Amino acid sequence: GTATCPAVTSSTTMVCTYTVGSTHNSARLDYSSTSSLTGTIKDASGNASLRTLPAVGTSGLYGANITVDTTAPSVTSVAFTSINGTAVISSPSDLLKLGDTAVITVTFDDVVIVSTASGTPTLTLETGSTDTEATYAGGSGSSALTFTYTVATGDSATDLNYVDANSLTLNGGSITDAAGNAAILTLPSTLADLASNAAISVDGILPTVTSITRLDGSSRNSLTTTARFLATFSEDVIGVGTADFAVSTTGITGTPTVSGISGSGSAYTVTVSLTGISASNGTLGLGLATDVSITDTAGNALTVRTASTSETYAVDTSAPTASAVTFKNGSASGPFKSGTSVTMSVTSGESLSVAPVVTFSGAGTPTVTLNGSGTSWTGTVANLTGNGAVTYTMVLTDVAGNVT
Repeated sequence: GTATCPAVTSSTTMVCTYTVGSTHNSARLDYSSTSSLTGTIKDASGNASLRTLPAVGTSGLYGANITVDTTAPSVTSVAFTSINGTAVISSPSDLLKLGDTAVITVTFDDVVIVSTASGTPTLTLETGSTDTEATYAGGSGSSALTFTYTVATGDSATDLNYVDANSLTLNGGSITDAAGNAAILTLPSTLADLASNAAISVDGILPTVTSITRLDGSSRNSLTTTARFLATFSEDVIGVGTADFAVSTTGITGTPTVSGISGSGSAYTVTVSLTGISASNGTLGLGLATDVSITDTAGNALTVRTASTSETYAVDTSAPTASAVTFKNGSASGPFKSGTSVTMSVTSGESLSVAPVVTFSGAGTPTVTLNGSGTSWTGTVANLTGNGAVTYTMVLTDVAGNVT
């Protein structure tokens, strides 16, 4: 560059002005040679002045130790430097869960000064449907600035990276070198970006139970000892045990218990033992316990314990009974003469799935086939012959399959 010196008269001092140009840079400002002073300089008598300057590097200008810097600092690299407080050496590989932290270091080719008086610089990361920002944490006065990223709810990434080359933003703050040159914030492209030397996955999505459904039809009866449910989760989960589930009942006497778990990934079969219940009529359901140990593979805990779909079993372990049994010939209810046409009527205490099966013993060999539905069944007794008492036994089967 050139310093311009205005005309002066009757003075032993000449003040020259140097304006820094956009491409000027000097580690220590000085004139370029002993003959750098040009132009016409005379004394009062008109004698031409000698313009030879002191040797380069010996003048007062050099001694002032002035640096000229017009080069804006620029980013040379972006890398992970710690995960959850543990320093990263090289090529880190990890899976971050909700609340985990990563420190990312942005390195410049010069020492930079960060001002947060009006805002804090951020680094925008690609974390799924909503991008998340890593916030400037420190490093002002060095060439390495650190940014802290904390995994937020909903964050997801298979190979964590910044969004694009323009992801470093001032957000009202400033990044300059010591000379005041504003830093160039353009980040490295694909081959040198944050993900190129790391394999950091992010899972900030909490697992949920999506459904708990029946596996054994819709009902349980006195002949069954277990009831199985299928618990389905929103993603693969681990740590699933019997203590993670709780049985719910209505109208049931006794305490059914979770007796077994099988499965993996996102689907588990839960077996409930019914051996602890007595004759009952009610419902049986399954849900998650208050305290669960279930997490996804990243370690995110399952906190929402209500399934969007939850099925229950109808439980009927009570044997059916006959509330009324009559034998009549017209209006007469016996005794009956041999060969009399007798109608047998059975009223059950609950609906039956098949007709009652009646077996007679005593005089003759009577038989009957009952017809009807629900709780009402009738039929004509055949072969009512001979003399003496006639007794019978009857088998009833309700719609749940219980047999008396």
